[in-house]
Amino acid sequence: MNRILVASRNPDKLRELRDILGAEGYEPVSLLELDLAGTLEIAETGLSFSENAVLKATAIAQKFGELGLGEDSGLSVDALGGAPGIFSARYHALDAVTLRGVYPGYPGGRPLAAADVPADSLNNVRLLAELEGLSDRTARYTCAVALVTPTAEVLLAAVGKIEGRIGDRPVGDGGFGYDPLFIPEGSELTFAQHAPEAKHAVSHRGRALKRLLDFLKEERP
Repeated sequence: MNRILVASRNPDKLRELRDILGAEGYEPVSLLELDLAGTLEIAETGLSFSENAVLKATAIAQKFGELGLGEDSGLSVDALGGAPGIFSARYHALDAVTLRGVYPGYPGGRPLAAADVPADSLNNVRLLAELEGLSDRTARYTCAVALVTPTAEVLLAAVGKIEGRIGDRPVGDGGFGYDPLFIPEGSELTFAQHAPEAKHAVSHRGRALKRLLDFLKEERP
């Protein structure tokens, strides 16, 4: 298989990357395998998914001297001014000032913290609380991927999106992140209720990675 370095330590995200890329003959190798000591720290200072994807890809490519794949993704909710967006993974812990720094239309809310409660669960609890009583629950998932050489040349930067809405309660046991709440356009099921193959066929990550695979097949048949 063709090895490709992935700048991520998120096991749920890596599972999806392996499902999608592995089916096409590519072997994602993550920081969990490459950097056992956890010495490579990547500051996600970009103001967009694409900027963060490039930062991640550049860092891993330069560190290990091979092509690097960066991925950044998240949920944007219209009633929250586009938040949590690039802050999706740590939304539960952020104050309103931080969120408004990137999403000025964010109406405000309080951070959540609870011992031994996973971040995904806290994120979902905060999201539901801040949408309570609102009729506009439209949202979209966005995934940006970037492929970068060890000399920091950006070979590809691509984005995939899926429109949908936020349900009123978590439903389903699959997926991760906001998947138990996100209902993609044209469906009555949350992403957490979709079989993996069905989710990958329409998801933001599946769409972004299709663009990556098309590029790889064209450049390296």
